[in-house]
Amino acid sequence: MTLSVENKILRNVLDIESFARGRAVKLVKILDQAERAALAKLGTFKDTSTFSRRMMSITLTELGGTLADVSERYTNVLNKARREVLQMEYNAASKALANDLAKTTTAKVATRLSTGRLSTLLAAPFGGHTLSTWVTRQNSNLIRATRTELAKSLALNETVQQASKRLIEGFGVKRRAANTIAKTSLLQAGNDARDEMYRDNGQLIEGYQYVATLDARTCPICAPDDGRVEENREDLPELLRHPNCRCTIVPITPLSEDLTRPAVTDQDFRTVNHADGSTSTKTKIVSTKRTTQNFDQFFRSQPASWKRDWLGEERYALWRAGKLKSLEDLASNTRVLTVNQLKTRLGVDA
Repeated sequence: MTLSVENKILRNVLDIESFARGRAVKLVKILDQAERAALAKLGTFKDTSTFSRRMMSITLTELGGTLADVSERYTNVLNKARREVLQMEYNAASKALANDLAKTTTAKVATRLSTGRLSTLLAAPFGGHTLSTWVTRQNSNLIRATRTELAKSLALNETVQQASKRLIEGFGVKRRAANTIAKTSLLQAGNDARDEMYRDNGQLIEGYQYVATLDARTCPICAPDDGRVEENREDLPELLRHPNCRCTIVPITPLSEDLTRPAVTDQDFRTVNHADGSTSTKTKIVSTKRTTQNFDQFFRSQPASWKRDWLGEERYALWRAGKLKSLEDLASNTRVLTVNQLKTRLGVDA
């Protein structure tokens, strides 16, 4: 059975997420090289020796040099992946649109992204930064975090072995950052490709619908716009709206019906223990159901415990008291309001 263009795009978003996880594994392997080099430098000192300022300086110098060496590989892995996503998503989305429209029109659909425009999209910033500046900033953050942790070792007169554990914990944070960069950059590439396809075929598209994900990970920034329909793409928010944003825009054609999509009804979270002692959380979807609900309807259909977990205790109390009536009140532009800011907006005493 041939998927409609809307459902094909939603399927592609899941495929891109899976692809991003694979690229993140490659990035982590590159980072492991930097971690091993820094630990090897610490390993030249006796484990029981008191960690010194000189040791800290040597370790940070080694880490900085190694990160500079791996940055190019890091960037190349992601740029290759972004190129693949841009080409594949433009082609897949445009062909799905062509299949839909072939039933109602003989108009030709643009189905190929030119080399020039591909290069322009690869160089375009996302989240306010180009890919190279994202990598540079993350490396700077890692060195700064490592310096802070090693400074604690100095202050506490810890041993080299204890300082090594602090360095490993810092790389655990960096691994999470690697996953965020991979996922964000590739989902951005998918959205960029679709927006290019929409611009090329705008005369054949009747409107655009904003689609968020129906699960507990969707944030208050994105949730209120889920299901929103506009005639022009420019009247909907630019994507991505924040790191790890999974939202997308689907086209409305003469054959479009109410969008039916999966809603997560149950999921498991488990802690993954890595070889270096760091941990991460892995989410597994246990069950889903097909629905035509938007996020607001999905939220209202959930049990009280789900609403409390999603909103947090204080926001949930405002909801239960009837003070918080709309999910639109939870965020402003690209940030979630604090509880006190929310109370001010609602006219409730802090």
